[in-house]
Amino acid sequence: MPQFLGTFSGRGAVLRCVCIECNNTLGREVEDAFARDSFEAYEQVRIGQRTRVGGSGDLRAVIRVPEGNDMSGALLTLIAGKASEPYTSLIPQIGVCPPGCSKFEFHLPTEFSKLTKIPRGTSFKILASNADDYQSLATLVRQRVSGFKIERELEAPQDHDGQVDVELTFTMDKAVFRVVAKIAFGYFAWRFGADAALGASFDKIRRFIRYGEGERSQFAIVDQRPMLLGDEVTRRQSDSHLVGLSSVPRQPESTRLFVSPAGWKVELVALVSLYNVFTYRVRLTDDYAGIVPLRVGHQFNWRDRSVSELIVGSLVTPAR
Repeated sequence: MPQFLGTFSGRGAVLRCVCIECNNTLGREVEDAFARDSFEAYEQVRIGQRTRVGGSGDLRAVIRVPEGNDMSGALLTLIAGKASEPYTSLIPQIGVCPPGCSKFEFHLPTEFSKLTKIPRGTSFKILASNADDYQSLATLVRQRVSGFKIERELEAPQDHDGQVDVELTFTMDKAVFRVVAKIAFGYFAWRFGADAALGASFDKIRRFIRYGEGERSQFAIVDQRPMLLGDEVTRRQSDSHLVGLSSVPRQPESTRLFVSPAGWKVELVALVSLYNVFTYRVRLTDDYAGIVPLRVGHQFNWRDRSVSELIVGSLVTPAR
């Protein structure tokens, strides 16, 4: 389990059979971005593992003001509350709407400064949470646009008992699934050893993880079906990380009456649910020739750093 998702204690909690070079490269290429820019990063703010997230339109996970008011489309950041629920905060930004366009596209000050062309007749919106930031943004616009003038103040979104609706969109690209596949494959190696994980059956998934080779849909999908018996889509018993393996024996095609068990192949699918929200299903291989249990799983509790085996068959509660 990557350290940004928690550190865990107990026998075998740390995977020793890893390539340091590959692990460091994957950390730079995909894991660092995943840690700060993913749905799971927002979940970390919600539970207090991270202080803030968001604040750019170029991220996979973007939080904005929804449609229906003067600030529609404005970028927000999510901040962990010290003694309360997390809250959203408006960041300094400039909205740009060229002639002929109906929507404003919001830019951070550094992004606005890099705009190569601002057509004549472009409209602007300046958003800031304090007077100093507002004046700084207005000065930046005046430097780029001659004759710029402020026509009116923008109206804040309507609140409901002190709360304002927000819009969260997130993109699950190949990099996200490479991180999850790495967790799934690492779990298999942890359970069954390096020799098994280095088998030719896992060549494709290893290259997908390391180099991003192949179509994402060939290796992984994501849904909200819970892993634990008794969980529902909108109600979960735990916010721990859940990782498991499910094996499906496949009888080889044969015209003979009897087939040796050695000729059977096994499809191995790993299930990964970070914070027990989404369930990623990773196909590790469809032709494994080794012997594996029908189902095995573990709960990684980031709160007390414990690792507990889940009851085989039901995956309902930790087995003690």
